[in-house]
Amino acid sequence: MIPLRLAPNRLRRFYRGGAAIAELRGIAHDEEYAPEDWVGSTTAVFGSAVEGMTQLADGGLLSDEIAADPKAYLGPEHVLARGADPALLVKLLHAGERLPVHCHPDDGFARSQLGCDCGKTEAWVIAGVEGRCAEVFLGFRHEVPEAVLAGWVERQETGCLLGALNRVPVAPGDAILVPAGVPHAIGAGILLVELQQPTDLSVLLEWDGFAIDGEVDGHLGLGYGLALTCVDRSAWNGARLAAARVAGPPRDRCLPPSQPGAAATGSKPLGAGALRGTRMQPTQFSTVLAQRAQGHRDGSRPLLVGVDVGTTTCKAAVVSAEGTELSHGAVPIAWRSAPTGVEIDPRALVDASLNAAERALAQAPEGPVLAVGITSMAETCALLGPDGEPRAPAIAWHDLRGQHEAAAMADALGADNFAVRTGLPASPLCTLAKYRWLRDHLAEAREGTRLLSVAEWVVHRLGGEQLAELSLASRTGALDREAGDWWSEALDWAEVPAGLFPRVAPAGTPAGRASCGGRLEGAVLTVAGHDHLCAAVGAGVVATSELFDSCGTAEALIQAVRPPVGPDDVRMGLEGHVTCGWHVVPGLQALLGAQRAGLGLQRFLDLLGVGPERREQLEAAGVAAPPGAGGLVVEQADTERAVLSGIGRRPSPGLVWRAAAEAVTARSAELIATIERIAGPAARIAVAGGWAHSATLRAAKAFRLGQLDYPPVVEAGARGAALVAGCAAGLYPGVAAVPRPEDFTVSSESERKPE
Repeated sequence: MIPLRLAPNRLRRFYRGGAAIAELRGIAHDEEYAPEDWVGSTTAVFGSAVEGMTQLADGGLLSDEIAADPKAYLGPEHVLARGADPALLVKLLHAGERLPVHCHPDDGFARSQLGCDCGKTEAWVIAGVEGRCAEVFLGFRHEVPEAVLAGWVERQETGCLLGALNRVPVAPGDAILVPAGVPHAIGAGILLVELQQPTDLSVLLEWDGFAIDGEVDGHLGLGYGLALTCVDRSAWNGARLAAARVAGPPRDRCLPPSQPGAAATGSKPLGAGALRGTRMQPTQFSTVLAQRAQGHRDGSRPLLVGVDVGTTTCKAAVVSAEGTELSHGAVPIAWRSAPTGVEIDPRALVDASLNAAERALAQAPEGPVLAVGITSMAETCALLGPDGEPRAPAIAWHDLRGQHEAAAMADALGADNFAVRTGLPASPLCTLAKYRWLRDHLAEAREGTRLLSVAEWVVHRLGGEQLAELSLASRTGALDREAGDWWSEALDWAEVPAGLFPRVAPAGTPAGRASCGGRLEGAVLTVAGHDHLCAAVGAGVVATSELFDSCGTAEALIQAVRPPVGPDDVRMGLEGHVTCGWHVVPGLQALLGAQRAGLGLQRFLDLLGVGPERREQLEAAGVAAPPGAGGLVVEQADTERAVLSGIGRRPSPGLVWRAAAEAVTARSAELIATIERIAGPAARIAVAGGWAHSATLRAAKAFRLGQLDYPPVVEAGARGAALVAGCAAGLYPGVAAVPRPEDFTVSSESERKPE
């Protein structure tokens, strides 16, 4: 049997669109209200007997052709279960204007109230977008009472409806699952392929301004009193949204997908067809949409840029689509001293990010920058006023400001309740305590209307949408960990104004396109999350059986775990100084034990008077020193007052350095033990980060922890950010599926000596 090539099957609807479908099909766009093309359809429009069904070249219906030989088209198992019904409708949909807010009933409602076999769950694959910030609306951000929803619909309060929905930026290649009942709308300029249950059942929540009378035709003939009972009014928070979205599959994406109709531009359509049994497709019904791809004219390959805004240094990496680190750039972070620690003008962090990226790109090969990902330290934030400009300095995560506020927070919310809700101890480290300190001590801070973590702030300043990435939000003390959304009690305690925190979104969510000029212009932007967790992605250590040691200025021991993590495990972790929050890998949480290892080790370098020029000599002496450092002992290495004791008759810089490395490693071992009590023994421990280059620290870790892996990456955090950006641009199907270090070799130009 040969494939059936199907002609266009465009339908007139009540909203504008269809130009991109006509371009894809290679036909004239002569109808303003033809936004849908039903491909291989055996489904009729609601209220019609045959409209919407695919007609074959001989004038017959595809449904009749299948019914004449269902086993050949569908296979015997499908026929046994569902008869001659393919149980699928595929559409091309191009939104010439934003669609109205609506939903579709589920199977139970459709059977009981409409006499239909099924309701309508659907999924979208984004094929093209117009403009810089394409978006869809999906699910209510907070639960909406029945009477409130009915009032919005009756009064056609569009602003309330749209304001209550999650706004989800999309890019070509993204896939979005829309379960039946969930209110949603598709933004203007989006071309998508829709796969859905084979019905045409919709309940309109909005119709004002569209070419339809919703009061007559918007409720399936049931009246709104009954029709609105099919709406899912529950809260769709960050975790549910993350589960509903998957980035697109790998493909040649040399042309930036920001162009109008990018999926079709420059392509020649091969058409659509319904296939029945062949050697390649044995007894399987398929609807195939195909087009020829077009590469970049000069033959260059797309590039990904990752920026890691760390405590000491801002690092950038240019990464190929295959995952190879091609070039790097770095800029020091210029903090200014304060009585309790350090702070910085948030704008300086943006400047450092751009400078690091520019340095990396100056050494990179030619090619379009497809996407940019920003990862950063957590807890430090930028507080913005109504004009979008900073109203306060960004306080370093390790700064002591907020001690009084943290104690008050624990008293008001309950220390145990706070711990279980957030996965964190109530401490000055929490963003919420720092924010409350700013409000209480700086008059300008009380003008703040938006609070962004560092990576979120940089993405916004480069031209992106303001959003709160889930792993960074997990470090604020304001996120309900299990709900994956903001905790109202904590916000009330901190006297947070409405809208201070933006909507929560997972790492890799497209956040618009760069408008900063240069080679980054037009690239997809995304927040790649908490730097330590992003480094785990860059190092390829994201399996739940693996433990990652992110060894930087702060050392973080991380193990991915599947939720839920129960209250008793959270308490056990916090007793051992291990927190719990969301990972940058969608659907996973992370156990994270941290110490200020790099800060502590740097203090001993300063004590010994060793700069970069003498570092190699010191490392050699530290490696040669015996385990136990000749009796020298360093205690409280990561506190404000470290203690060096056991000084014998023949101390040396090498012994002191070895003792410092062993003290840090001993603390690492304690944190790992706590993590393993919760998650079980790790099958593999891998180490990356700036301090992982220390030969003495490697020797101390090997002696205490056994065999460790050191993935062949130069900048794990920046590489991870670039790969997460690739997910946002649709280059990879998801964060868990990006190229691992074993899949590539480090470019020779990227190799460097330990700092």
